[in-house]
Amino acid sequence: MFPGLGRQQPPLLVWAAVVATFGGISFTGAQVTGILANFTPPDEYTTFPITVSAVQGQCVGGTPVFPVVETTIASAHAAMLEGNLTCTQLVSAYVQRINQFDAPGPNAYRVLSPSLVADAATKDAQLLALRASGASLPALFCVPMSIKDNIDVAGIATTAGAVALLDNIPSADAPVITAIKNAGAIVLGKVSMSEWAYSSYTSVGSVFGTVRNVYALDRQSGGSSGGTGSSVSANLALIGLGSDTGGSVRDPSAYQALVGLRPSLGLVSRTGIVPLDESRDTAGVLGRTMEDVATVFGTLVGADPADPLTERYVPVANVPSNYTQFLNASALQGARIGILSHLYNASAATQNINDIFAQTQAIMTQAGATIIQDVRITGNSLGDKDLSANMTLNDTEAWYTGYGPAGKWESITSCAPQFRHDLEAYLAVHTSHYKSLQDIADDGLYHPTSDSRLRMNLVQGNNYGSTTDYPTPAQQAMGLECGCGDFYTNRCRAALRQALIDTMDGLNLDVMVYPSFLDPPRFVGDDLGPVGEPAGWWIVPMAGVPATVVPMAFDDSMPVGLPTSIQMLARPFAEPTLISIGYAFEQLTKFRRYPAGFPECRGIPGGFTIGAASG
Repeated sequence: MFPGLGRQQPPLLVWAAVVATFGGISFTGAQVTGILANFTPPDEYTTFPITVSAVQGQCVGGTPVFPVVETTIASAHAAMLEGNLTCTQLVSAYVQRINQFDAPGPNAYRVLSPSLVADAATKDAQLLALRASGASLPALFCVPMSIKDNIDVAGIATTAGAVALLDNIPSADAPVITAIKNAGAIVLGKVSMSEWAYSSYTSVGSVFGTVRNVYALDRQSGGSSGGTGSSVSANLALIGLGSDTGGSVRDPSAYQALVGLRPSLGLVSRTGIVPLDESRDTAGVLGRTMEDVATVFGTLVGADPADPLTERYVPVANVPSNYTQFLNASALQGARIGILSHLYNASAATQNINDIFAQTQAIMTQAGATIIQDVRITGNSLGDKDLSANMTLNDTEAWYTGYGPAGKWESITSCAPQFRHDLEAYLAVHTSHYKSLQDIADDGLYHPTSDSRLRMNLVQGNNYGSTTDYPTPAQQAMGLECGCGDFYTNRCRAALRQALIDTMDGLNLDVMVYPSFLDPPRFVGDDLGPVGEPAGWWIVPMAGVPATVVPMAFDDSMPVGLPTSIQMLARPFAEPTLISIGYAFEQLTKFRRYPAGFPECRGIPGGFTIGAASG
C-alpha cells in the first residue's frame, strides 16, 4: 500500500496464495487444499476512490532506467542494436513501473514470471552474439509481454481469475506462448481477467479483485482481457496477449485506446487456453500500435495438431510469411468501407460518439476512401427472413430459420452445454484437483458475481450432457436448427458467415465498420448501466471472421477524457486488409494518447533489481 491510497485487499488466504506465487514458492497439495477449503468469497470487492493525481506521485526523481512510455518493438530493437539498451534494462524498466504503478492504479498483474532475471540474462548474451555477427534480431526479441491468466505458461498457475484454479500449474506452455517465445519474447507476467472470461465489460475475479481503467481509475477496464488492456495501455508491458469469445480482446482495447486484433477462427491455436466456448474462442493481440500488433500476430499463426480447426484452415488460408508487409499508410486511398448502421442504434448513442464517428468517416473520405452508408447483412439460406429483419439485433442474437408460418427466430449463440463440456475437457488434462464444474460450484470457489451464470451453465450441462446433444432430437423435430458446432458445422453460423461474405462481395467492400461502444465505460461496481455495444460482439465470432479496433478521437466532454474507437471487420482470413486499413487510419490520425496518470518512470537511486510485483 502507498500512503494516502486506499485499496481493499483480497481475502487473507487468497492474498497469502498470491504472495507465495509472486515469490515463486510452490504449494504442496495439502496447502492448496487448505487454502481452497477455507476460502469464503466476500459478497463483493469494493474500491475506495483512487485519484490520478495520487498515482502520479509515484515513480519520480532520479534518471530514467530506460524511457518506455509508448515504446514500440522497433524502437526497443533499434536501441539494442545500437548498443544503448540491454534486455535486462528493458525488462527492469517495466518491472519498475509495475512495482510503482500497478497496485495503486490498474491492479492488472496477478504474478510476475519467476524466471525473469534468468530470461533477461539469456537474452543479453544472445544480444551480444547477434550484434557481433551483424545479424538482425528475431521478431519479438526481448519483447516483455503481459499474458492473460487463462493462457497456459509453464510453471505459473493458470487461474482464469478463479480461486478454484490456483493449483492449476501447467507443465507446458500453450502453443501461442511457445510461438512468441520462439520469436524471442519474454513473458513478463500473468494479468488478471474477468473470472471464467464471463464479462466483456469488466474484469473482476476471486483471485485478485478488480482491474481498473487507466484513463479513469473509477471506471471499468473492459473484459475479459482487462488486465492485458490496462497493463499495455499504462505501459506496464510492451504488448500483450488476450483471448476473445465475444469481444474480450476488442472491448478492453476500445476502452483503453489500444489496437486490438481478433483473428479469423482457424488461424491461431486454442490449445492450452481455459475455454469459455471453444467454438468461438481465439487468442488475440492488444497493443499500442498496429505495427506491434501485426508483428506479434504473425508469430501466432500456424497449424496445431491438437487443434483441428487450425489443421483444417491454416493450409488453405493463404497465410503470408509476415503481416507487417501490409502496413500501408495509403491504404485508405480507393478503399470501400461499409457503415454497418444496422449493428448499432445511433439514436441510443451519446451525441459525442455520433459526432466522433461522423468525424472518422469524414477523415476516411478525405483520405480517398468511398463510404457506403447503411449497409445491412442480407441473405439467408435457411429461411425467408435475413438479419436485416431482426429489429432487436443488439439485444437478440438470433438467426431466422424456416419459411412462412413455420419460420422463427432462433438464438444463434446458445450452445447450452458448451462451457461445462469445454472446461471439463481442459481440466481433465491439467493439474487442478478440480475436474468438474459441479465440484467448483459445490465449493463456491469463484467470485459472487459469477454465481448465477456459473450455476446456469451447470444446469445446462446437466440437462444436455455434451455439445452433440444440443439441439436435442425433440428440439430438432420441432424445427430448431441452431445449437452447437463450429462455424462450418453449425448450419446457422454457416449461413451467417456466407451472408456476410455475399454482402461484402455484392457491394465490393474491403471492410465494414461501426463504433465499438455507444456509451462510456461503466463505473467500477456498476453492472447494470448501459454499455451500448453494437451487435458485432457476437456476429464476428459466430461467423468466424476477423475484426480489429483502432482508436478514434477521445471523448473530451467527460470530466476525464475517455477513449473511443472504431471496429472494423472483414472477410475470413482477410487480416491483411484489416491491418492495412487500420494502420492507414492510425497513421493519419494518431488519436491514441498515453494515460496521464502513468508518466515516464525514473530510476531508483542505487540501481534496480528485478523483483516481484507489489500488491
